[in-house]
Amino acid sequence: MNCLRAIPGQGLVVRGARTLSRDQDWKYLHVRRLASYLQASITQSTHWAVFEPNDEKLWASVRQSVTSFLTDQWRRGALVGKTAEEAFYVICDDSNNPADDTAEGRLVIDVGYAPARPGPQSSRRSGSPSRSLTSKVPSPLPQCTPAGPATP
Repeated sequence: MNCLRAIPGQGLVVRGARTLSRDQDWKYLHVRRLASYLQASITQSTHWAVFEPNDEKLWASVRQSVTSFLTDQWRRGALVGKTAEEAFYVICDDSNNPADDTAEGRLVIDVGYAPARPGPQSSRRSGSPSRSLTSKVPSPLPQCTPAGPATP
């Protein structure tokens, strides 16, 4: 976190809403905190899936579960958009769970979301700090990509 900001004409000013990241998507502390919260919550709430057959029925259950959670976050104001569909998306189907992955027991959940301002819109792959959430259950959420719908 970078609490000191150099403001022209004011010098160094203490402001605590920014991180040291050079990536504009991670510029604001609240965006990083929200990403960490969503990642941890989705990972924890989908641990039950490791005991289920990795098929279309599981994917539908996971989509419903994650969609319900994100809808609640949107209603609480953590995500922006006039509708839930504008605030986030959840993809968990054969487009991001190819036969090779399902045969190895991996489950991928792609989540995109628009955090409340002042930060930029985000999309995460249920995993690490970036943009597109891909969660390979039961492991922690992996990598992320820039805003917009995730491409499998």
